[in-house]
Amino acid sequence: MALQGIRTGQGQGDLSSVELTLLQALRMGGARTIDQLASLLPSVSWSQVFLAVDRLSRVGAVTMRRAGNREYLVSLGPAGGMGPGVGQGVGIHGAA
Repeated sequence: MALQGIRTGQGQGDLSSVELTLLQALRMGGARTIDQLASLLPSVSWSQVFLAVDRLSRVGAVTMRRAGNREYLVSLGPAGGMGPGVGQGVGIHGAA
């Protein structure tokens, strides 16, 4: 199953490695805050993680809900499953 409007190849509109890694982290570990997701990608800025979450939320791959005063919990959305094999080979630093 592909995301609406996003493919997993190399062209414009495709998922980036950051987006694939975030989806993989959410599939493996469940809902996380943006800060927790950012900690999984030490070579990527917090802003890049936020932009990836924003893009994924706009296509239904993830959803965000308020988890506190200043935190949002990110979880897989209706289009976030994408099927087996998508994102394989994209490493996650520190994932359990």
